[in-house]
Amino acid sequence: MLTGQRILWSGSLTDEGEWDCKQREIKRREKRKAYLKTLSSDFPKAWALVKEPVERGSERGYDEACRILVDIAEAYDLFASKKQFQKELKKFMAGHLRRKALIQRIVKAGIWRG
Repeated sequence: MLTGQRILWSGSLTDEGEWDCKQREIKRREKRKAYLKTLSSDFPKAWALVKEPVERGSERGYDEACRILVDIAEAYDLFASKKQFQKELKKFMAGHLRRKALIQRIVKAGIWRG
């Protein structure tokens, strides 16, 4: 390992640590895309994952549900369509419109216009 030395990368000099950081980011993005692809392979199952945390009715449950919904939204964006996601989200939210704390979270996440 060449700790502290400089290497040529992408046409410019950069620290080895910076290069490692970029490599880790590339791997993280690849893993994320693979995870989203898996979600997109069975959207009904993905939507079912959201039900349990929402039905808990707790802050922690709503936070978890919001994270899952953001993932589902991104999967639709990459592998289906935003329009299709909005249609499914509207259908899902029809049964949860009284859950103001959930609505606040998904509005803040930018996936619902309450």
